[in-house]
Amino acid sequence: MTTQKFDVFISYANGDTRWAQSLAKSLEKNGLSVWWREPGQVYPAIASETREALRNSRLFVVLFGKNSSGSPGINFLLGAALERGMEIVPVVSKDLPVDRLPAMLSKLVEEQKLGGGAPLVMEEPEDVAARLRIRVVAG
Repeated sequence: MTTQKFDVFISYANGDTRWAQSLAKSLEKNGLSVWWREPGQVYPAIASETREALRNSRLFVVLFGKNSSGSPGINFLLGAALERGMEIVPVVSKDLPVDRLPAMLSKLVEEQKLGGGAPLVMEEPEDVAARLRIRVVAG
């Protein structure tokens, strides 16, 4: 059995599905392979698939918007990505105050332990996708 490899793993809150879908499509248009939990999929039913995809992804992209605050799924996957030593790229909604980022992520930002430095602010999905493509190709 061949395991599928992904350039990018996207983690997001349920309320940010449109945002995640838009970014995933833009990344794919930029030639990157992407894993994201598609609409209607619930975590317990795809836990094994999620773990496998996380293990086989190069870059962990976590979307933080107004729906993300306190999301246990995002916090769990962020912790798993940190434990694996993955490059983590937070993409923050332009309308989210920085003080609403989870404490774990705020600490990483302060310590500059993120692969690419500061979080990317979500403007247009195509712009973020282009910047992420550069990171994947350079990595």
